[in-house]
Amino acid sequence: MKIAIMSDQADLGGRVPDCFSRSPFLLIVDAEKGDLLEVIAREEDVAGQDVFFAREILRWDCEGVLCGPIEREPFVIIADEGCVTRYNAAGMGAREALERMNRRALELVRDYIGGAGCQGEHHKEDAAYECCRHHDE
Repeated sequence: MKIAIMSDQADLGGRVPDCFSRSPFLLIVDAEKGDLLEVIAREEDVAGQDVFFAREILRWDCEGVLCGPIEREPFVIIADEGCVTRYNAAGMGAREALERMNRRALELVRDYIGGAGCQGEHHKEDAAYECCRHHDE
């Protein structure tokens, strides 16, 4: 299973920033092995990097993302288009966040910053699969 981790460093020694938009790196990790598969860096002078990161999460077929609160546009891509589970790991070390996710000890990011919150029904019995395809556009 592949997991995306938003990080302030280009390795698993970094911390998850307090907000999706503040992450300079997107790490793609094999969740079972803990292996770093890919590092994607933010391009400072390019607009739309949050959307780019969201699209990369889908392109890598990640099942989850460890991050902080997410702005509306990348949230819609990650949650509604990709049905990727969002785990709130803001301020944690990347390795610690991955370990907590594997133990199901992280809260979910259920809506985008400023959103009304999850109001719809969920599709699977697994409690980690939440808030997919029922957000207001």
